[in-house]
Amino acid sequence: MVLTYKCPGCAGAMNFNETTGKMECPFCGRSETVETMQKIHEEEEAKAAAAAENQMETGHIDTVNIDAGMEAVDSVHAATTIEHIDEREQIEEDKIPLRVYTCSSCGGEILTDDVTAATFCSYCGNPTLIADQLTGQKRPSRLIPFMIQKDKAIEAFRAWTHKGLLTPGTFRSKTNLEKTVGIYVPFWLYDYGVLVNYQADGQIVTHEIRGEYRLTHTDHYDVHRKIQAEYDMVPADASKEMDDHMMDCLEPFNYSAMKQFEMPYLSGFYAEKNSYTDEEMAPRVKARVAQYGEQHARGTIKGYANVITRGKDIRMKLKKSEYVLLPVWIINYEYKGEHYRFAMNGQTGKTVGVLPVSKAKAGIMFGSIMAVIWGILTAIGGVF
Repeated sequence: MVLTYKCPGCAGAMNFNETTGKMECPFCGRSETVETMQKIHEEEEAKAAAAAENQMETGHIDTVNIDAGMEAVDSVHAATTIEHIDEREQIEEDKIPLRVYTCSSCGGEILTDDVTAATFCSYCGNPTLIADQLTGQKRPSRLIPFMIQKDKAIEAFRAWTHKGLLTPGTFRSKTNLEKTVGIYVPFWLYDYGVLVNYQADGQIVTHEIRGEYRLTHTDHYDVHRKIQAEYDMVPADASKEMDDHMMDCLEPFNYSAMKQFEMPYLSGFYAEKNSYTDEEMAPRVKARVAQYGEQHARGTIKGYANVITRGKDIRMKLKKSEYVLLPVWIINYEYKGEHYRFAMNGQTGKTVGVLPVSKAKAGIMFGSIMAVIWGILTAIGGVF
């Protein structure tokens, strides 16, 4: 099932506004809270369900039933397409299974992969939410709404590119910056209780002068630390499309801004459902939490010239895991056959990425430096 939130005033498609935190209509300017739009949607669903039940009881068949039949045909067509692609996947593993949905606004076909939860119709451009990707166990419990608008993100991207003296000019082109997309990325948040037993050799070094000799004394201390700690809301992105290191670099998020998940927040953005379960992501998070625990224990050891780890026993207990969506602005860029990605935290504005290097600019800079060096050497030669 696909879903577009329509304006109660003019029936235009409404988007979530990052600045006001409300749903706004770009056509008539009407704004409503997320909660109001969700309530309107639920009331409309209830009316449609009641109408359908009444039609079944009376035996009447009208246009609504005909439309429903067409949607059922679309669903069968989608299933057939997926099966066909799955067969090809046995031969070409890099092919991605696709799904076909019908736009609720214009009736056009929407082609998506199996992880997309929010997208746009290619025909009418309206924001389209793939509701069945975010229901049941696939439904997030909470999310952080976007708080940085697209134009602000583009300004930050442009400023970041100017940090690279050798960045090609095309990277800053308007066409490239228009590729900026806001994506709700799936994350798991984990709460862990940790018990750390840490043993180390603490060394205190002193020096002494005796006549012509300088003596060094090293005293060794058997150091033990036992620490109990709680690490809450440790994040791990559950998207197979996003680079884990890049997502880690976008931290921290301010989790106090979390909202209960409602579909209207996704309107006007892209969104993915989780590709991995909390159990599948747990080993990565446990390694991270273990590192936190060891660093915590190591940080309590003071006053030694050297500290050498002798042993450690780290025990962890999972208290809770939570599936959430977090906002990220993304620019994908290709230069000289190489793929580059820039990302921004859609809440805090923190950025991460790798800038491409223009060989032409690098050549000019190298030539300029060599010219300066040659000038200096020539001047020195003239003096002597």
